[in-house]
Amino acid sequence: MNKKFKGFTLTEVLVTLAIIGVVSALTVPTLMNTYQKKAYVTTLQKTTAEISSAASLLMTDEGKLKVTGTSLYHGGTTQKDTAGKFLRDFFKVVTDCGSAATPCFASSYSSISGSGTAAVVCTDGYAVTLANGAAVCMKVPVNTVNPVTVFVDTNGTKGPNIAGRDFFMFYLYYDGSVDEGVTPDCRKDPSCSISTARATLTSSCLTAKYPPTGCFARILNDNWEMNY
Repeated sequence: MNKKFKGFTLTEVLVTLAIIGVVSALTVPTLMNTYQKKAYVTTLQKTTAEISSAASLLMTDEGKLKVTGTSLYHGGTTQKDTAGKFLRDFFKVVTDCGSAATPCFASSYSSISGSGTAAVVCTDGYAVTLANGAAVCMKVPVNTVNPVTVFVDTNGTKGPNIAGRDFFMFYLYYDGSVDEGVTPDCRKDPSCSISTARATLTSSCLTAKYPPTGCFARILNDNWEMNY
């Protein structure tokens, strides 16, 4: 005997849709946040790898054993002659901002904790936007002792413009390595703990605005994961 199929009532459909809506409201933001974090870290990792590779290539091209002996440090008297030339020679530069942070970087950045904002200062560095959408500002020191300071906004002027989310700072050391808190001398010293050296900076990650210290070190310690 055939039984008639009993359809869903309007109330049952509405209740089901309401449940789906609640579940989506709870899960979608989390999934989007996770996806965005991974996107920021992927671009950051790619950009830092390219900077380190470019430094190694520069040393090879010029026959130098250290970055501090190359034209990145000795190419001239201005950041345009040193950092600017390095960026133009080894990267596809879409926007050349020179010593001005804007329009490569946002006009200001906030901290993850939301404690105010601060403007990016690149007057003593050189800023560009790369083909991958990332903004880079490099500051070459006046001596050959200190490393090159590098600022990266993984998506340029696009939001969220938060230090530690899409805005980071790290250093390019004399051996071509890129890190925050771990020097080449530390890497060579068996008694030096790399994770501990970085951990001394990570406490500032959530509150830093400019410079955006600590978060790059934290990401490296967590094996390229943004677990904060």
